[in-house]
Amino acid sequence: MAIPANKKKLRTNNELELIKLVLDEDKDLKKRVIKFIQKSLGKTSSATAKKKKSD
Repeated sequence: MAIPANKKKLRTNNELELIKLVLDEDKDLKKRVIKFIQKSLGKTSSATAKKKKSD
């Protein structure tokens, strides 16, 4: 159910500032979001590394 590449919208500065304000207010949420992002990036990196090894 991913959004097609041509339909994706870039986040505006105001939206990013709002997200930053919310995360700065809720430290627990900020930690959870950071862990989620790190985990997501780790999975992507692992898959990429495995694919390159098999080539």
